[in-house]
Amino acid sequence: MTYIGDCDLADLDTDLGTWCSKLVEDRGVERVYLVGETFTGGGMQVLLGQTETGWAVVSVTESDGSGV
Repeated sequence: MTYIGDCDLADLDTDLGTWCSKLVEDRGVERVYLVGETFTGGGMQVLLGQTETGWAVVSVTESDGSGV
């Protein structure tokens, strides 16, 4: 598995099927990211919550199929 970072930086010619993440909602102490394989239509939503020691995963759900 290769992780390229921000999905907005992905290139269809070189990054097809690699993993990336995209911030889709910032709620202050909670953030929702879409994480998945680029240009394949699959992924998952990851909800992070801010704690006293940093950010922690609160929940992970399958995305609606819109991909990343």
